[in-house]
Amino acid sequence: MNRGKWGYIDNKGSLVIRPQFQSAFGFSDGLAAIRINDKLGYINKKGEIVIRPQYYEAGRFKNGIAPVGERIGVTRAASCSFIDKKGNVIPKAKYTSVSSFSEGLCRLSIKGEKYGYIDREFNLIIDEQFEEAGNFHEGLARIMYHRKGKWGYIDKTGKLVINNRFYGTSDFSEGLAAVEVKRIRPLGIH
Repeated sequence: MNRGKWGYIDNKGSLVIRPQFQSAFGFSDGLAAIRINDKLGYINKKGEIVIRPQYYEAGRFKNGIAPVGERIGVTRAASCSFIDKKGNVIPKAKYTSVSSFSEGLCRLSIKGEKYGYIDREFNLIIDEQFEEAGNFHEGLARIMYHRKGKWGYIDKTGKLVINNRFYGTSDFSEGLAAVEVKRIRPLGIH
């Protein structure tokens, strides 16, 4: 499928970076991820490429670092790490899966089997023990211990503070989180 090109406008609707990218993402810490020839890299607000497109996955910069992933072979597996705003790889941060930092912690998987959390110094703070896990919002992260289990919430120490009793959950926002408390089977299925 052939799609149009992406660029950027300012808050008055004026085009400030000409459409030239396969896809374009939001700015954070002064940089935005863009896709050229199916590879992700980063531009500055002048539209200049500051980190050449070379990644399979690229997250938002927060406090000067961003998660990136490189494709391994023809599979969808990736080797993930963090880079600084100059594109330098942070050596001790190699993982199977990472997210962006949120509230000082980052969800990750070292071996690709379970999720845990690291701090900004890349120390493992909460062991890899969750089958599914989200980022921290308002001091809590949604987690699931076992596949086909239920969701609950942990605090930043890893303590379960809201029991795993929900079929679906969202992140906390303004003190509330949407949850699915009862799963209804579709009609015709017994």
